[in-house]
Amino acid sequence: TLNYTLDYRSHRLVWSAAESGAGDARLPLIAKGGRYLVQIGETDSASHMLLVPDSGASGFVAYERDGRTKLAVKPGSGPAVVHSLSRGQLVRAMILRELRLGSLVLRDQPVAVLARDRHDDVEGDGLLPLHLFASVSFNAREQCLVLRP
Repeated sequence: TLNYTLDYRSHRLVWSAAESGAGDARLPLIAKGGRYLVQIGETDSASHMLLVPDSGASGFVAYERDGRTKLAVKPGSGPAVVHSLSRGQLVRAMILRELRLGSLVLRDQPVAVLARDRHDDVEGDGLLPLHLFASVSFNAREQCLVLRP
């Protein structure tokens, strides 16, 4: 319910949503399961997905259901171990081909692919690591996330 900005470049938290600039990406925030998820793509499009905006993730995570991810991935370096607060888990290390976040485009990013049950969609389709951006504003009033390159 609060507006705030995580300023990674200055290493600080600001209790307001910074103004958007021309090169910023504004993405809708969707409330689901007691948290906000970032909507990527139009709701009715094939590229539509929901990602958890994660300030603690060191990289991208894609959730695989029924052998598929919504993120466009290609083979990577093989198996890897991902650590969370509760445990370590063996995953497939792959490469994210391309992800369009409004006006921003990320290419060839490492991604950990974790298997999930097809009915377990409350976590969305993966994790969006926020440290990749100079700053990120959560604007609860306008229900959007603003990413600054």
